[in-house]
Amino acid sequence: MTLAQRARNVSHTPERYQICLIHPFDPRGQKVGGLETYIRDFITFHPADTDLLFVGVDSDRRSEARGDS
Repeated sequence: MTLAQRARNVSHTPERYQICLIHPFDPRGQKVGGLETYIRDFITFHPADTDLLFVGVDSDRRSEARGDS
C-alpha cells in the first residue's frame, strides 16, 4: 500500500470544540436574567461535539460544611 493510499484510508475522528465559560454566578441557582438564562441553557443544551468548562461560583452551602471552600 502506498503512502497516498494510506492517507485516503485514514479514519478521521470528528473534531471536538472546547469552550470555557467564565461568569460569577451559580448556574444551579435561581437568578433569572438574560445572560444567566443564556449560560444556563447553553450548559444544558450544548452540542454533543463540544467539551464545556464552566468557571464560576458555587452557592451550595453544603460545600462549606464539608470544608471544600
